[in-house]
Amino acid sequence: MTSLKFLYLSENKFTTIHGGLSSFIGNNCGLKVFDLSSNYDLGGSYENDSMNRNRYDLQVLNLGLTSLRTKIPDWLGRLKNLQSLYLYNNHIFGSIPASLGNLSNLEYLDLSNNALTGAIPTSFGRLLNLRRLYLSYNRMEEVRKECFIQLRNLEVLDISANLLKGPLPTNLGNQMPNLTWLFLNDNLINDSLPPSLCQLKNLNNLDLSNNRLSGMFQGCLLTPNLIILDLSSNNFSGIFPYSRGNLPNIEQLYLRNNNFEGSMPIVLKNSKYLEILDLEGNKFSGNIPTWAGDNFGNLQFLRLRGNLFNGSIPLSLCNLTNLQILDLAHNQLDGNIPPSLSKFDVMTRKKRKELPVLCENNYGNRGICFDDKKNIIQSIKSRDSNYSMQQLILMVHIDLSKNYLVGSIPSEITMFKGLIGLNLSHNNLTGPIPIERGEIELLESLDLSFNQLSGPIPRSISKLSSLGVLELSHNNLSGDIPREGHLSTFNEASSFDGNIYLCGDPLLTKCAIGNPLDSPFINSDNLDQEEDKGEKWLLYIMIMLGYAIGFWTIIILKLKKS
Repeated sequence: MTSLKFLYLSENKFTTIHGGLSSFIGNNCGLKVFDLSSNYDLGGSYENDSMNRNRYDLQVLNLGLTSLRTKIPDWLGRLKNLQSLYLYNNHIFGSIPASLGNLSNLEYLDLSNNALTGAIPTSFGRLLNLRRLYLSYNRMEEVRKECFIQLRNLEVLDISANLLKGPLPTNLGNQMPNLTWLFLNDNLINDSLPPSLCQLKNLNNLDLSNNRLSGMFQGCLLTPNLIILDLSSNNFSGIFPYSRGNLPNIEQLYLRNNNFEGSMPIVLKNSKYLEILDLEGNKFSGNIPTWAGDNFGNLQFLRLRGNLFNGSIPLSLCNLTNLQILDLAHNQLDGNIPPSLSKFDVMTRKKRKELPVLCENNYGNRGICFDDKKNIIQSIKSRDSNYSMQQLILMVHIDLSKNYLVGSIPSEITMFKGLIGLNLSHNNLTGPIPIERGEIELLESLDLSFNQLSGPIPRSISKLSSLGVLELSHNNLSGDIPREGHLSTFNEASSFDGNIYLCGDPLLTKCAIGNPLDSPFINSDNLDQEEDKGEKWLLYIMIMLGYAIGFWTIIILKLKKS
């Protein structure tokens, strides 16, 4: 088939290429597109050099997801007309050959999800037409400033999840001024950010998370084009900068686990498209501003956990009808829990908004979804767990624990039919547990421990068949512990400890016979208390008798004398 130009064989079950890949391409030098992707067990020889012509018409070579267990062959550098080369999700090992720098027409290069090692070749600096470079999820250890010296057309650079260490090249922003996506997360990069990054005026996605970066974050990077900014798990410090143009298009902002301080970033005041705000583990302080509830109409995840926020929870937060996760734990908040929680439409399952997953469609309709492996930590079921962006679509969670909240638990919480986790522990809440009808049937974790709640444990909790964690310890609850239905599975006494008027299994205190809501039998400690009370009353009676006898003795003596 000497006139064959386009050959698509993707998503089959081929296991070998007779004669090897180089021989196949060499014998079909008129091919422009050759797609073998998603043949997961494809074997055969890939390193044999059978390239004996000076010119090859091949423009697209897609070998992604074919389980190549080899090094990248040098002969690929002879395919001078190649525009797209895809070798993602294989078992390729070794270093990247410098010969790939000869592919002067290359626009797309994807070597992600392999086991490549060593340094990024400096020959990449000759790829003048390169627009997208994907090297994520490898074991690359070094990036030199010469690697990107002439890549002025580069738009996407993803070098995340490697072993890159040391500071970033000082001229990074000057060499690639047209970058729109820059992903350097999950490496060992340290030092402060180079000032040249301020040249990236078109940047809309920046991920520097999980590195060792320090110092101040430059406000010049907060451009109006920014959609996603992830600085989490670094050592950035100081006040989060203000940008003259604000962040009108920001959708996701992650600042967790740094040393930022000051009030909530004022740069977000007009960010009406914001969907995820994660400020956990910093030193932000002051009141939660009312504009957060008034302006963030699209907000789905609000995580202010582990900061120094004080004051009351603003009523305006109840306007966040799309909210799925509200995490204000480990702060210094006081006052009541707002009573207007019924406005949380997602939590009441009135509606559900899908999370955005940013994908870039390359050749062959392959979607590169950078959120596929991004996780958000949620403290639920008494432990921290990582949830992917797609798993979070189903997560509905409220955590207000370890604050100074007072008053009763709003009865509106029972309307949250979609609620999975509720943690109000370590506050000063009073009154009964308002779960009367068991409507929050999806609840998996309920922690109300270390408060001053009173009254009986509602028997309707036994209808919560999904409940896996129940913590009611250290309150003023009374009566017997219901054991019918799902409650019979909670056999840890620690879940109910510290309620002196609570009785029944799994506690050692037995309940009185009769009314199940009666107080428990008096234990040995109670007996001692009763004996002490009896002794006190006996003492009072003896004193009163002594006064009476003395009084009448004096009267009798006076009468006798007279």
